[in-house]
Amino acid sequence: MRILKYLIIFFKSFTHKKISYSYGGIDAIIEYIFKGKKNGFYVDVGCGHPIKHNNTYLLNMRGWNGMNIDLDKSNIDLFDIVRPKDENICAAVSDGKKEVDL
Repeated sequence: MRILKYLIIFFKSFTHKKISYSYGGIDAIIEYIFKGKKNGFYVDVGCGHPIKHNNTYLLNMRGWNGMNIDLDKSNIDLFDIVRPKDENICAAVSDGKKEVDL
């Protein structure tokens, strides 16, 4: 019986598409608002990981592209691999230009 449960989970991983990748389904709401729109443009500030808990990955899968900004260089390196058509920027966003310790 335990093996059957594992086989069901394994099978579902190939047959069921994920409808949301962001935390809390925010990407599904955004997709609903812009349903049917192809080739849109997004700006994701504080983008984090390119897939896990990402607000724009679902849009990217639907043909959109955009700009991803994060201060963590390792996240931007992942974006460069996963989303090479996007503009991926390693920087902080602020209302002023100054030097700070992080």
